[in-house]
Order: sequence, then structure tokens, then C-alpha cells
Amino acid sequence: MPAVADDGSDISQPSTPSYSDPEDDISDQALVERVPRFCWLPPSIASGHFVWNCPGCEYYIDFLDLHDEDLVSLSESLRQHMVSKEWQSIKDREVQDAFSLMVNHHYAWHMHQRGVQLEKKGKRVSRPSLHQDNTYN
Repeated sequence: MPAVADDGSDISQPSTPSYSDPEDDISDQALVERVPRFCWLPPSIASGHFVWNCPGCEYYIDFLDLHDEDLVSLSESLRQHMVSKEWQSIKDREVQDAFSLMVNHHYAWHMHQRGVQLEKKGKRVSRPSLHQDNTYN
């Protein structure tokens, strides 16, 4: 996922004025229009199933047959846990953590294709921003 690292050293923030800049509203609207609608909705897997199908393309994650492509966003320990299949249920905390990371990584790809980049600041992902480069690595 394209990200901009920030060490979080600037803790103090200037106060925000009580009015909004009309240019910000236009920029925010352009951003909202570029993010695919399905990226705003939480992903889900039907009860008793082990496959998540992306609502925006042909990509899917089969938890019983994970591929390297599915696992790139996971830490080594979480990757090993998922591949080992030692988990009991799709609802296990570690599986849900992995699911969230995998889907977020895939959704970032969709957004990047539309010129939207997520920026990571500290441990949190900040609001998306528009960028000009339409390539994805």
C-alpha cells in the first residue's frame, strides 16, 4: 500500500479556524467521487464460508487456499498463523485482523488506480489524498 511515513514528532497542531475553505470542499468532493463506493463499506464473509469476493473486481481471498499475493500485507507471524490453518474460525481475532489487513491492501490498490493515495501517519492511516501518479507498485 502506498504510504507516507511520519514519526509523529509534531504533536502540537495549530487550531483550526471555525470556517471551511471552499477549495477544501471541492477537493473533498473530488476525493469522495474517486473512492469506489464499496471501499466505504466494511467487507464481510457469509457465515460458514471461507472466501471473500471483492465487490469491485474478480479478486478473491480463499482462507483455505491462501496465496502469496493475499499475504503481502501481513506480518511474518500473522502470515505463518494464517498459512498453518491452526485457527478455529473465520471469527478468530487473528483471522479477522488478517482479513482486515488483506482487504485494506486490496482496496488501497483500487483507490490507487483512481488516483487516491492513503497516507500512514504513525500507527494510523490518515484520510486519503489525491495524487497524480496512476501507477501501483
